[in-house]
Amino acid sequence: MSRAARWILIAVLAAGLPLGQAALANDVNLLYGQKSLGEDEFDVAGVDGQTEWGLMVNLEFDWPVVLAVDILSSSDENTENIVTGIQGYDLSFTTEVETLELDVGVRKFWDWKVEPYIGGGIAYIQLDAKQTEFGSFLGNPFSDVLLDDDDSALGFWVDAGLIYRLGRKFNLGLDIRYSDSSADLTPVGFTESIKLDSGGTHYGIMLGYHW
Repeated sequence: MSRAARWILIAVLAAGLPLGQAALANDVNLLYGQKSLGEDEFDVAGVDGQTEWGLMVNLEFDWPVVLAVDILSSSDENTENIVTGIQGYDLSFTTEVETLELDVGVRKFWDWKVEPYIGGGIAYIQLDAKQTEFGSFLGNPFSDVLLDDDDSALGFWVDAGLIYRLGRKFNLGLDIRYSDSSADLTPVGFTESIKLDSGGTHYGIMLGYHW
């Protein structure tokens, strides 16, 4: 089973936590946006602004809030060319970063024409990073993998947004979110890991279905 399939399965299982109680209403929204990673190392490597896709699920029971189960995937890749100042010596670094995030919690909606909401809960975030050094010296190419590791941990998330109901069945909305968690990644050839923030600030638009 692929990593994405495992996460989708986890999201489905989490959505079914209130066993024996059928939801009164449901929202399933596809989200597209950007995740900004706050870590300085990601900024230097040029991968701090990631394209993000997500699936946001709201399950309404006879509660004052709805159950929220969201799965978000973001990624970015960048190559930085380094000016060495040495004739015949070229050097560059390619960095690939991906995060997978499962957010489970609650949301509070206000039943207006354009429905505002706030939410929050527990986040489980996995960070996967790879950095490779490429270069050549006097016409002889070389490459080395400097980092190739992943880690996951629990944290928290909060969000706020707006949903506009297009008729009775379709949704159009905006979501702003902040998530916080950390990952310990170990560079190749080292025994000590470095701690990196795996959460971030998320901005997205969503289109969905309501029943």
